[in-house]
Amino acid sequence: MDDNKKLMKALNELGIKGLRGFIIIGSPQKEFIVRSEEKRNIGVNESLKRKYTICCLHDSFFREPLGNITQKNEAGEIYFPGLPFPEMARLQINENKAKNIVSGSPSVRVNSYLNNIYSIRGIKVREDEATIIIGFD
Repeated sequence: MDDNKKLMKALNELGIKGLRGFIIIGSPQKEFIVRSEEKRNIGVNESLKRKYTICCLHDSFFREPLGNITQKNEAGEIYFPGLPFPEMARLQINENKAKNIVSGSPSVRVNSYLNNIYSIRGIKVREDEATIIIGFD
């Protein structure tokens, strides 16, 4: 079984309440997201730099974010930091556990792009769901 199949199997076996619809973000999708995402969205941009980048859907049954989703820098400008995603620490691919885990919520433009990918794959995104991008090594 190749690494992507192993990853998908492992993700689906995590059984995290409020998460579903895991997809692997490949090189073509990463390139689009890098070009399209706001530079101030540190969480998403850092996720894209990891060996593995995935997207999933979450609803209101998923936990609250583990940190502030917005912050201000010294100049008073708002940015979106990377947030921890400890649930992925249980993830194991081959004999390696996931590490350097970071997550972020995509901008409206990138979210629309991801929703289109879900639609193409036959996964209906419900009104109460949003996307999260998670990266890890």
